[in-house]
Amino acid sequence: MIRNPFSRKKGLPGWLKVFSFRLQGRDPDDPAQLLSGYEGFIFACVNLIASRVAACRLRLWRSDGTRETEVANHPLLELVHEPNPYMTGYTFLYLTESWMELSGNAYWVKVGPEMWPLPPQWVRMVPGDWPRVIHGYIYTPPWLPDGLAFSDEEVLHFKRPNPQDPFYYGASTLRAAFGETEYWRLANEYRTKKLENGGVPPAAVILSQEALPEDLDRIRAEFERLHAGTRNAGKPAILPPGTDVRLVEIPAVDREFAEALRLTRENILAIFGVPASKLGLVTDVNRANAEANDLTFLNEVIRPRLRFLEDVMNSELSYLYGEDLRLGFDDPVQRDWEFSLRKVETLVSLGVMSPEEARREMGLE
Repeated sequence: MIRNPFSRKKGLPGWLKVFSFRLQGRDPDDPAQLLSGYEGFIFACVNLIASRVAACRLRLWRSDGTRETEVANHPLLELVHEPNPYMTGYTFLYLTESWMELSGNAYWVKVGPEMWPLPPQWVRMVPGDWPRVIHGYIYTPPWLPDGLAFSDEEVLHFKRPNPQDPFYYGASTLRAAFGETEYWRLANEYRTKKLENGGVPPAAVILSQEALPEDLDRIRAEFERLHAGTRNAGKPAILPPGTDVRLVEIPAVDREFAEALRLTRENILAIFGVPASKLGLVTDVNRANAEANDLTFLNEVIRPRLRFLEDVMNSELSYLYGEDLRLGFDDPVQRDWEFSLRKVETLVSLGVMSPEEARREMGLE
């Protein structure tokens, strides 16, 4: 454990102010604000990616220097498959990948024989002195005002590589899409306000010059009573003599609204690497292009994320149980057995591969 520097009553020390979060406006680097965007198409993208990652089987392998053999029973496997009494391995990995997509950071802390996740919105890093750039982590959930302090060795920090901050905090997918999601948020606010307030009025009622102010209030109230709300939609307007009704043209911004939202949605999906067909947004999908989209998604999106998780777990966790152990996910991309068989047959017939090597290549040994 380390001392909590955030418990000081006075201001933060100078070296820590550089890493404090901005508190005014919408900060794209604040994990709490990033996690607040977990809705709509962001939820759909994150849920799809996290579900696929969590569903991949995680295995343990032991190497003797020449080949690897699978280990079926081991305390390390029990830890990752049942990390704590309140979470399954699937839930644990789902949360980890979701936090990676939303904030770029996920934290595990090992407490005895259990592993616990630390939500990133409540975790702050304590920078150290060069070359030990990370001194520790402070965990301050709302129910722990003084927080908990952990050393660097106690925390497994999954951080997406960040060119702007290579040592401390990761860069999330949502951070890259922040401009698009901000536009989407503001567009939804505009749409909500328009539904609540009517936005641009559909018609203008023009009174005669003889109309008095009280006539204006009376006609406005009567018009709203007869025509406001869905139950009055389509009713004809009957107005006093001397009044006129003129339809108000829909502004260009409203006409272009739907197209702008469509482009924003496509940009968000592109940044997350999620094909529109995976979310049911494309109707003319046949089996061939559906399978092609799924293959691209697994190969370009899911596989790199699994390799990243493996890399962190093996460098920060597996070695604690033995230098010869390695955690590895099953390849999410299904093997093309027909192509593999043709390749092996060709190599054996040419004398490039022996029958024993062919059996190993096909997983028969």
